[in-house]
Amino acid sequence: MHSPMSRLVFYGFALVLELLIAVSLPSCRSGIGREDLLSSVPRNAVMVKAVNLEALCSEAGCSLPSRGDSLSRLSATLAACAVEPDLRGVFSLVVEEGAGNVDFTTVVSFTSSAGRDVALMGVSSRGALLNGLLRRLPSAGEDAPALTADDGFEFLQVGGGVVAVRDGVCYISRDLNDIKDAVVHAQTASIQALTGIAGFFEEDAPACIAVNCARSPLSFLGGEDRWLCVDFKTSQRELTARARVLSDSGAVDSIGTRFNTIDPDILRFIPRDVAVLVAFGRFTGNQRSLSMFLGRFMPAYMPQADGSTVLFATPVGAPDDVAAGRPGSWRVGTVVHLPGAIADSCIAEYRASAPPDVRSTGSDMYSYSVDGLEYCFGKYGDYVAFSSGGAVVDGSGGEAYGELLRDRRAVMSVSAPAGSLLARAWRLSGGLSFSLVVHADAVEAKMVVDGESRTALAVLLSLERFPDFYERFRADTGR
Repeated sequence: MHSPMSRLVFYGFALVLELLIAVSLPSCRSGIGREDLLSSVPRNAVMVKAVNLEALCSEAGCSLPSRGDSLSRLSATLAACAVEPDLRGVFSLVVEEGAGNVDFTTVVSFTSSAGRDVALMGVSSRGALLNGLLRRLPSAGEDAPALTADDGFEFLQVGGGVVAVRDGVCYISRDLNDIKDAVVHAQTASIQALTGIAGFFEEDAPACIAVNCARSPLSFLGGEDRWLCVDFKTSQRELTARARVLSDSGAVDSIGTRFNTIDPDILRFIPRDVAVLVAFGRFTGNQRSLSMFLGRFMPAYMPQADGSTVLFATPVGAPDDVAAGRPGSWRVGTVVHLPGAIADSCIAEYRASAPPDVRSTGSDMYSYSVDGLEYCFGKYGDYVAFSSGGAVVDGSGGEAYGELLRDRRAVMSVSAPAGSLLARAWRLSGGLSFSLVVHADAVEAKMVVDGESRTALAVLLSLERFPDFYERFRADTGR
C-alpha cells in the first residue's frame, strides 16, 4: 500500500503523463501526415491526442520492436500512453507487427462525442500489416479470424477490437461502426476546421492533447469553444509540459484565475527542506476537483477558506517504509487560512473528536498520540494547522520558499536530491525534482533529473509502481 502522500506525489506525475500522453529500427514514412490524420477526427470530439511514439521511445532510451518481436517494458508503457485503455491491447499488437510499415511518428487518437475511442496512423501496406496480424491469431475453429472488406475498409477482428485500413490510414477501435461513424462526421466537419486547435497540433512537440471543456469534466474551464491544450517536450535531463485553455480560434483564455495569488505571509509556516510542498491561494473553483487531487490531505473547512493553504511533507522512516507509506514514515503538515469564527469552531471540533489524552501545548495549540504517533493541531491567528509524525508547524519557517511561491497562484514541488531518503525510497540512482506552477493563463510543469545516466523520461517511467499509480489515478478520477 502507498501512503496518501505518495499517492499525491505520483498523481502530480500522473497528471502530467495523462494529459500528455512522449531508434534503431527502420522507420516508415507513409506519406500520411499529422494534418491528414486530424482530418479524420470529428470536430465535436471530446479529446484528441497526437503522439510521436518513435521520438518518445528514443528519448526514453528504448526502441520500438522489430517486426514480430515483443515490446520492452518501457516501450510498452509509452505505447499504452499513446491510446486510450480499451485500445491498448490491440495497439500493442499493431506496434509489434508494424515495424517498417506503420508510421509511428504520428499516432492520433480521439474520443468521439458518443464516447467511442479511435486511434489512427499512416500505413504503407495494408496487406502486410493485416496479414501479419492474421498470422499471429489462432487459425482453427469456427471463430478463426478472417480479413473482411466493408465500405472501402479492409479489417480484421483482433483481441476484442478491430484493425481497419483504408486510403493509407490504419484505424483501431472496438467496432468498425465506430470508425465509420467518426469518418462520416469528420467529412462534414473535422477538427482541422478549428484553426486555433489545428494550429496547436502543428507545434513541434512529441506529444500534444486537446480536451474539449464542455464535453468533458472540464466544463468549469469553459464552453464548447474552449479546449484544454497540453504540449509535452523532453530532453536528456528535463521533461516540460505546458497547459493552456484555447478557444476554437486559438485565443488564450484564463486557466488559473480561480486561485488567488498565494499570500506571502503563509511562507513562515513552511519548514526548511521539505520534500513535498503544495501551496495555493484562495480557491473559488470546483472544490470536488481539488479534493479529488488532494485526497485525504484536503484540509478541513477548505470550502470556507478565505486565504492561502499549504501542505508539506518530509520522509523520516527507512526507505522501504517511506516507499510503502507505513505509519510514521512521513512528517506531514497542513495550514489553511480561515475566517476567525470558522477557525475557532474548527479547533473546537478537533478538540471534541480527539482522544481523551489530548493536551494543551500552548495558546490554542494541542497534541495527542495514537499508536505511538504524535498529532498536533492549533491556531495561529486565523491560520489553522494540523500535523502528524512530529512535523513542526510554529510559524518560524522563514522565507526559504519565497522565490518558488511568491506571485504564484498554485505550486506543487517535489525534491529528491541524489542520496536523499526520498531518492533512496524511490530507488533513484541520482536526484529528481518536480514542480508544477499555476499562472493566470497557463500551467507549467517540469521534472529535472541529476546524476542519472538515464534520460528524464526513462526515470519517470521507471519509478516504482508508476503504472499502478497511472491506472489508479484514472480509476479514482473516473477518467
